[in-house]
Amino acid sequence: MLKALRGLLSDSAIYGIGNVLERLIGFLLLPIYTKLLSTGDYGTIAMLAILSTVFGPLANLGMTNSIFRYRSFAKDEEERNKILSTGLVSVLVSTLSLFALGQLLAEPITRLLIDGDGSVLLVRLTLITAMLGSMGEVPRVLFRAERRVR
Repeated sequence: MLKALRGLLSDSAIYGIGNVLERLIGFLLLPIYTKLLSTGDYGTIAMLAILSTVFGPLANLGMTNSIFRYRSFAKDEEERNKILSTGLVSVLVSTLSLFALGQLLAEPITRLLIDGDGSVLLVRLTLITAMLGSMGEVPRVLFRAERRVR
């Protein structure tokens, strides 16, 4: 019992430190952003960050959490691999579909979020990075399921 609790605390600390560092870096960069960027540029960055944040949950559709949950209930390695491969294919298909839709609608998205036609390239680049981040969630969940967070 104590060993399991210690393992849980260790895993939680690692994920917690990652989140804290991410927020701390963003906070420390804030004075640089406000000094070097105009309010319009800063607003553009904020809207692109929102687009990236919304893309992940829509692309994964909760599949990464399902992989984690059902993989822990699997009885043997063959069943675990089947769950992982099915989840991975599902995430890839949904992510690529949403990415393609986003690329097709990049101009209307730009007009809606940023109100500038010159920023279409920024929206496209944001969608690329969001797609790669969404696909990267599956290996992260696999590491978490196998307790190899370090």
